[in-house]
Amino acid sequence: MASADEALQLVQSIYDVALGHEDWPAVIRKISVASGGHSGLLRLVDCRRAEVGFVATYGYEQSQIDSYRKHFIHLDPYADHLAAAPAGSLLQAEQFAPLGLRQHTEYFNDYERLGDRCYALGSPLGRERDFLLYLGLSRGRRAGPYDDETLAFVRSLLPHMLRAVQIQRLIGSAVDALRLSEAALDRLRIGVVLMDSSLSVRFANAAALDFARTFGLSISESGLTLPSPRFNDRLQRLVNGALSADIPGNREPGGDLTYTRPGIGALQLRVFPLLSSHEPGLLGQRVQVAVFLVRPGPPNLNASQLAEQFGLTVAESHLAVRLAEGRTVAEAAKVAGISVATARTHLRNIFAKTATSRQSELALLLLTSLAGLANDGLARKEN
Repeated sequence: MASADEALQLVQSIYDVALGHEDWPAVIRKISVASGGHSGLLRLVDCRRAEVGFVATYGYEQSQIDSYRKHFIHLDPYADHLAAAPAGSLLQAEQFAPLGLRQHTEYFNDYERLGDRCYALGSPLGRERDFLLYLGLSRGRRAGPYDDETLAFVRSLLPHMLRAVQIQRLIGSAVDALRLSEAALDRLRIGVVLMDSSLSVRFANAAALDFARTFGLSISESGLTLPSPRFNDRLQRLVNGALSADIPGNREPGGDLTYTRPGIGALQLRVFPLLSSHEPGLLGQRVQVAVFLVRPGPPNLNASQLAEQFGLTVAESHLAVRLAEGRTVAEAAKVAGISVATARTHLRNIFAKTATSRQSELALLLLTSLAGLANDGLARKEN
């Protein structure tokens, strides 16, 4: 039986799993040992399909895990009781299948007895639709049944196990959502920079980093800065205004700025508040200010993407790219090495496939299509 200090350390280990500082097998081992047992597991069961996955195990051989998954799950005398029990409750094997009765079953003789698992405890830790996650602990015949003191100890851990599982699921979902969001933002040709309440940059997508390299911007935990003091002063006023959007009388909660760099061109920045200061944030890192960065002018459209999106041929897609760049049919034909008549035939086909009738309409469609918005178009320019 664990001492009070050992119990506190074990509770800390349980929460460390949720925060990624420890893993479940190590914690299952600690709980098993502290409760006088020799094995334990976290098991995920699909109750409808009678399929099982082992999240973590201690004291089990792989052959035992495989045999349970393939055969003994269908004979498990505790499965229905665990599925029906409320989350966090503690069930004893002796309550539902006393050893004297189990000794005459295949489940005991060919599965439990081989691992000397005469006495067992189980607790449901989470349920979602047909899936059940539960903790299982076992001890041998020599150790004897779990006594009241040990049962009370295990019960004291269960609320923490429940919270750790919930925290881990929430953090896991948040991390998955964050990764998906970042991946989606990286596909845009619009630069996106997100800053927290200290104006530290929490995220910058691929386009923003590309613009930073081109125009000499600094994007870091220290914030977003422009190389020109005059333009940077204006940017910082906009950013601080966006951060103070909730303050009454704030007349400049963000705004627009065009930064020009000789020999390179113009970069437009739009600064605006994202969240109210009253909204909760993850781990205290609330994203409150967003900056969009756009380089005016047509993107370098990808002919292959246009061909795929609009069903154009290779020749038609390359002509469409040159027309979207502002070239005339004659100029596009010369670059492509084809006659003007052939170019006009391609153009008629392009009009039909894109449901447009004028070059200006076609250019607008292509530049605002996914090929124009996606960052892939910045990767290379096709001539």
